[in-house]
Amino acid sequence: MIETAQDVQAIEAVIPAAQAIVCQLWAKLETLDTRIRRREIGSGLDWHLARAIELAQSLPLSAPANLGIWTDEATPDEIAHKIIGQVNWVNPIN
Repeated sequence: MIETAQDVQAIEAVIPAAQAIVCQLWAKLETLDTRIRRREIGSGLDWHLARAIELAQSLPLSAPANLGIWTDEATPDEIAHKIIGQVNWVNPIN
């Protein structure tokens, strides 16, 4: 999770010659709710639901993203291919 420009600088500082590319993944709150309820059980569920809302409201204003991808209707493979295409990496997924 990258929340601030300082987070990016910290990563770049420990990886020589690195230039981080930050991709923000967006989804509607309804999608986030469904995904979280599928993966979380027990006492952590409420925390993750609240945190998702908090991040969805605050990150678009403060996150140092180079690009953003809407993920509501996409599979993880489709999201990965979109990111690879936007950052002009050679496609390592065949």
